[in-house]
Amino acid sequence: MLEPDILRAFFRPRGVAVIGASTRPAALGYAVARNLLQGGYEGAVHLVNPKGGTLFGQPLYPSVRQVPDPVELAVVIVPAAAVPRVLEEVGQRGIRAAIVQSGGFAEVGAEGQALQTALLQTARRYGLRVLGPNCIGILDPHRKFNTTFLPPPPPKPGGVAFLSQSGALAAALLDWSYPRDEGFSLIVSTGNQADLTWADLLPWAAQDPATRVVLVYVESPPDRAAVEALRAAALHKPVVVLQAGRTQAGQRAAASHTAALAGSQALARAAYRRAAALLAPDTRTALAWARALEARDAPRGRLQHIAVLTNAGGPGVLATDALAERGFHLAQLSDEVQRDLRAFLPPAASVANPVDMLASASPEDYARGLETLLAAAEVDGVLLILPPPPGHSAGAVARAIIPVMQAHPKPVVVALMGGRLTPEAEAHFRAAGLPVFPFPEEAAAALDAWARAQTRREAAGQAPLRVTDADRAAAERALRAARPGWLPPTTVAALLDAYRIPRVAEAYAATPEEAAAAAQRIGFPVVLKVHAAGVVHKSDVGGVRVGLRTPEAVRETAQAWQARFGAAWRGVVVQALAPQGHEVIVGGLRDPRLGPVVMLGAGGVEVELLDDAAFALAPLTPADLDALLHETSVARRLRGYRHLPAVPDQGLREVLVRVATLLADHPQLAELDLNPVRVTPQGTWVLDARVRVGGAGERDKAADEKEQSAVSREQGAR
Repeated sequence: MLEPDILRAFFRPRGVAVIGASTRPAALGYAVARNLLQGGYEGAVHLVNPKGGTLFGQPLYPSVRQVPDPVELAVVIVPAAAVPRVLEEVGQRGIRAAIVQSGGFAEVGAEGQALQTALLQTARRYGLRVLGPNCIGILDPHRKFNTTFLPPPPPKPGGVAFLSQSGALAAALLDWSYPRDEGFSLIVSTGNQADLTWADLLPWAAQDPATRVVLVYVESPPDRAAVEALRAAALHKPVVVLQAGRTQAGQRAAASHTAALAGSQALARAAYRRAAALLAPDTRTALAWARALEARDAPRGRLQHIAVLTNAGGPGVLATDALAERGFHLAQLSDEVQRDLRAFLPPAASVANPVDMLASASPEDYARGLETLLAAAEVDGVLLILPPPPGHSAGAVARAIIPVMQAHPKPVVVALMGGRLTPEAEAHFRAAGLPVFPFPEEAAAALDAWARAQTRREAAGQAPLRVTDADRAAAERALRAARPGWLPPTTVAALLDAYRIPRVAEAYAATPEEAAAAAQRIGFPVVLKVHAAGVVHKSDVGGVRVGLRTPEAVRETAQAWQARFGAAWRGVVVQALAPQGHEVIVGGLRDPRLGPVVMLGAGGVEVELLDDAAFALAPLTPADLDALLHETSVARRLRGYRHLPAVPDQGLREVLVRVATLLADHPQLAELDLNPVRVTPQGTWVLDARVRVGGAGERDKAADEKEQSAVSREQGAR
């Protein structure tokens, strides 16, 4: 975690040195000096340019070594080639925080990457922390602190902190917000992130009293450090993440189902869920979520059953669709509530949900209708749609309903539809600090933000689940002699047994005769599975026989496989025939950025074709377990599917926790497939298992991650 004094130097420095300040009005160094000197910043501002002279009545010092105290932050905007030399002087001056706005580094290719490496090496020699390069810096509207080169005026003070890897997106968002009169508590552009990342600066934004919600735009995939930073921030403020590159090819060429399904988007969802962050599907939704969470906290009670109040049928239908797509239910209004609505609405009005008051609805009708719906026990929140009514102004409706919205704890979101006739109403809503959106879909997204923030807030405080009866020593003994690659069945069985992961009765046999004898011990009928070098998906090569009922059938099948696979033959696995039940796949892998990850999906040979899988970081929290079941078809299947009965999910949940603990405890485990796992009324059993041990590089990286995680936990405890 970044030292508090360093964070303060970036966000509340007592003095700033602008290195590369220019007297040319078109130069970026001129704009940075102007924004600091004329924007209201109360600290000292020192300007540096080797040519000397003055700018805005301030002297231009030839070098940062000559600027007087106080100076805690350097803003560097000089040609890229000069940056390492300038940072040398900054370090010698004793400054420990620098914003490098200059471009021409890793973003332009190998030569720029070399300059970026030199920049970082110089900074590290002096204990200097660097934001950037290739960024626009920091802007704090509340404290009138603006290190950017963006044109004035700055945005108005607000409650949204925006941390962005893209300076262009930050600038565009600011420009977009001006005509909407929307403010920000903080703008931070992190650029190339050669040293500091958005995750390093997140604690400041999350604990800033002026910030109500943090919006983060990220381009690099999340790692464990980012997940932990987000999770810590979520204990203070809701965090909305807009992740770029969600659809880029993230699948690896891999033998296991788990690795084949572990695309970048699936892993990102798992990471941000663990982080208790709200992962937005697009820019418009991210902004709608941020503005909704800025306007009010997530409700403490449930937010599932929504009432729609409108004066037009079409938008009401659109709102109904948008709510359903986000998992909400239309509240079933009681006879009493419908009777109260009929008491003041025209006979042709619809008092079912959506409530369509017709185009003649007056401001008083809107206010009374809203009061009636908010008072209904069956209503958790209201989506109010306001196209300008023909006989009244939208502003008059806004004035009538704002006191109602402010008086009730239940959330209300407004879709103010129109343009020419709506500015007055919009001004009233914004003056009251109430969220307003142009379309029903965005209003529904705002309700979605409150519902998601509610569940994320609960999840942020959950501790990971671990099994306490595992025999870790037995697992270590089984792995001690393991070489990189897929483990033999006997070692896999030892691992499962060490962690009490239930499996059907089985035996490994090296010869057809041993197979026949094993089948007699287990009891007929049995399942026979080939074990051969290079064979991972046994059913794909005809290496599975189900329901063999005699020793002769077992022996003959094993002999046929022995002849067929030749030198690759290693033997067979003989298994008891498990009861009928629901089949799922439980998998695991070690991601280079996120560490151990668990998967749950529809089981069987078509798992990749169905693409019905969800991931979660190991070890698992209760929220992770719920998500694994409900983000897939597994929860629905276990409630009863086709000819199979409903079965409880407790046994499957326990298997998931045990697998997650196994992966987290042993860094050398690279991939794991339990497919299928059969969930039955009698119990849950693993029917087939494969485990791969990573190579030396994989194991070393995993061990480093585990050690670093332990260090982080220890530091956090302090």
